[in-house]
Amino acid sequence: MDKYDRWYWLFQRLIRIILLPWRIKVEGDLPKEGAFVVIANHRSHADPVLIGVNLNRRMWFLAKKEIFSWPIIGWLVKNLDWALPVRKGATLSSLKKSLELLKQGKPVALFPEGGLREHLEDFQGGFIFLAKAGKVPIIPIAVLGAGAFLPKGKIFPRLTRIIIRVGEPIPYDERQSKEELKKLAMQKMAELLRDTSSQN
Repeated sequence: MDKYDRWYWLFQRLIRIILLPWRIKVEGDLPKEGAFVVIANHRSHADPVLIGVNLNRRMWFLAKKEIFSWPIIGWLVKNLDWALPVRKGATLSSLKKSLELLKQGKPVALFPEGGLREHLEDFQGGFIFLAKAGKVPIIPIAVLGAGAFLPKGKIFPRLTRIIIRVGEPIPYDERQSKEELKKLAMQKMAELLRDTSSQN
């Protein structure tokens, strides 16, 4: 275990303690071994933290470059080796780095809608490139309640219920077209979000 791993797991346990007042329920779990691509809906800047600290696998998030300059969060993602910066017009380098991590057996996570969204919107294709190039499964995750937990533009979280639903892996299939895979991934995500109209 390198220094980044030690700091990461220490940070994870600390945040879990801080989040005890919130009722966070995790449904499902990630594979304990092997590489895969995680895709998640994105309603709050807290999503990477909520996913990262409440699941059993360390993963590397693709995050917009601006986050690395934010107070506290920027320091954490840089010093915990937690995220890969994505710049507009220069995403190829981040995808290549992500592919290297997948080849090392490490999970990579991203938000395929491309930013904060109130409702499920069309997926961008970066996750498809990674899954096909890395020949790894895709695992959809729905975070419910994050929009109420930390609304856009707010600094302090609100006391609310949070559910993290881990879907079944979508296995790698070289015969599947990009459009078919995108359609299936969006369908699986919609199923995870279904019957949750009371959640934000």
